[in-house]
Amino acid sequence: GTQILFPDGTPMPPEDWPIPRLLRQGHLNEVECLMMRDDGSTRTLLTSGTTVRNAAGEVELAIVVFRDITKQRELERTREEFVSLISHDLRQPLTTISGMAQWLARRLAKLSLEREAEAANVAVMSAQRMGKMLQDLTESAYLESGRIELSCEPTDLLQLVTGIVQR
Repeated sequence: GTQILFPDGTPMPPEDWPIPRLLRQGHLNEVECLMMRDDGSTRTLLTSGTTVRNAAGEVELAIVVFRDITKQRELERTREEFVSLISHDLRQPLTTISGMAQWLARRLAKLSLEREAEAANVAVMSAQRMGKMLQDLTESAYLESGRIELSCEPTDLLQLVTGIVQR
């Protein structure tokens, strides 16, 4: 028969399936699970529901909504893979550009060509900024997919804003 699985693919015990869980808890709020059909295909479902109880506290009515989000999850995985691939493919040439710009800046400074050396340093800083943007892009894809957790820490807002303005 049909199997219900946790999002990670491990089997879900029947008591944790959406309907028994709803009847036990009285409500469900966007619980994700996988449904494996007899033919081997898998669908990703998002389940929400609530119960209505009578005066005796017994469940008189249960309303359950199953939303098939299989395509949405597939698109999220495709986007994440695309972002990862693009980020990886751009890092190598960016590292080369940054290294060559640093080398050029040092050579120009040794030749006392300060204005030219400063221009090369601008290229170095731009490459570093682009590297940070690639890192942010990759992290945002992981964050949206739920595969990364934020770690909050105190931040000096004046220093943050000053750095942004300088860039």
